Amino acid sequence: MGLKDAQLRKMKSGTKTVELRLNDEKRRGIAAGDRICFMSTTTGEAIVVTVLERCDYNNFHELYRHFNTIAPGYDLQSEANPDDMFAACSAEAIARHGIVAFNVRYQLGRSAAQPVRPLPMRSADNADHP
Repeated sequence: MGLKDAQLRKMKSGTKTVELRLNDEKRRGIAAGDRICFMSTTTGEAIVVTVLERCDYNNFHELYRHFNTIAPGYDLQSEANPDDMFAACSAEAIARHGIVAFNVRYQLGRSAAQPVRPLPMRSADNADHP
């Protein structure tokens, strides 16, 4: 999955421990214990994280009530605003799919060059975020 470089660095340092995504068909098959490869959209650097927990929400407002602002990658001086997420997802897509938060842990020294098992397909309606 693509990730802005600043967010990838925060995840790698351990300060960003939650990744927020549209809960589309591609994400529905991801469960606790799975590994996700995140790649910087600018540098191409890739890291592998382990999913510790997945939490499904109807929208970002509901999700933001459950997480501190640091976990999803905000800086201490930044004000977290759920409406910021409309830059990445349309209101229609959010209403259709909902939102998923992956609580993740970076595995120090685990590069994307090492094998990562494919995401499991849990049901026939799973198909294929930036």
